[in-house]
Amino acid sequence: MNKFRFYMPTEVYYGENCIEQNAKLFSTLGKKALIITMRLPVRHYALEDTEAAMKAQGIEYIISYGAEENPSVESCVAIAKEAAEFAPEFVIAIGGGSAMDTAKSVCFLMNYPDMDPIKCLYPKDEERVPLPLVCVPTTSGTGSEVTPFSVLTRNDLNTKMGTFARTYPRYAFADAKYIMEMPLGLTRASVIDALAHCMESYVSTANNFMTRALASVCFQLFSEFKESLITGEYTKEDREKMMLASLIAGIGFQQTGCNLPHGMGYALTHNKHIPHGMACGMLLGEYLKIFRDPTQPLNAVKMCGFKDLDEFAAFIASMFEVKCEITEEEILAWSKDFSKVSYRLAKHPEPVGYEEIYTIYKNSIFKK
Repeated sequence: MNKFRFYMPTEVYYGENCIEQNAKLFSTLGKKALIITMRLPVRHYALEDTEAAMKAQGIEYIISYGAEENPSVESCVAIAKEAAEFAPEFVIAIGGGSAMDTAKSVCFLMNYPDMDPIKCLYPKDEERVPLPLVCVPTTSGTGSEVTPFSVLTRNDLNTKMGTFARTYPRYAFADAKYIMEMPLGLTRASVIDALAHCMESYVSTANNFMTRALASVCFQLFSEFKESLITGEYTKEDREKMMLASLIAGIGFQQTGCNLPHGMGYALTHNKHIPHGMACGMLLGEYLKIFRDPTQPLNAVKMCGFKDLDEFAAFIASMFEVKCEITEEEILAWSKDFSKVSYRLAKHPEPVGYEEIYTIYKNSIFKK
């Protein structure tokens, strides 16, 4: 058994009413908080619980609804500038991956208000010290509540890119009641995003005994609620398992990083505005089929409750429908660009290049 290092400093609280029951933790971070979230079309239970905890602890707070889908560097800068006069001592992110990515970047921008934002978020060698962060997920896909990563839209480069300045949340509060009203489309995109984290981590050259063990737990949980993704009918237990699987997947893939589907999905999100979870998820089935040695991916899909890779790929294809126009020329260009970036390919366990990338895009988008 090979040696490995495992580091996960976020303190996690999972379960119903975990914010209310652990409200005192907020006061350990300061007396003034910036809450970053989005306005929701349904009742915002997570925000209500967080506000109640702030009031109970005598913590002053302001709320920014400025988090946007696929957040840009510019949107994070705007939030930091708006909150500067209030001078928060810590930040609370409430929402999905976009809100948490935004908050992670704002934590750095608040501490370096006079620095160029790109140099602040993408330092070459220097260390950056962020404000403390608390994350409250309201989707069950990104696992961002336990990872240090933040992915932003770089309008200056016309792409999406993970920031180099990274921070782990101090605390994460995962309560399944916050995802009970998620619609079917968002549920599918979120859950398949978490599954992609597990799959990509499981087959990665950076995996180890711990990350494979965590992925295996997620695969088992997925097998127990996957039928609900087809029917759209969920029990409370289903939602609890989804939230737990997303959390565990985050703990696993923050050790290994992601693999081809996530990196390839950026082109779909940035150029076609396909939501992140759907963008990487829709590539997952065809990705597993490019393996010359199918042993690892086959083990993974069987743990998820599928007999083979074809059945798994068909299930993934049934989850998503591409409603935007994507041309052959665009796929050719994306494949050419992606295959030139060596670090994107490095964690795939077999030699991979343009032909494999093109095949994944083509077979995922132009389904047979």
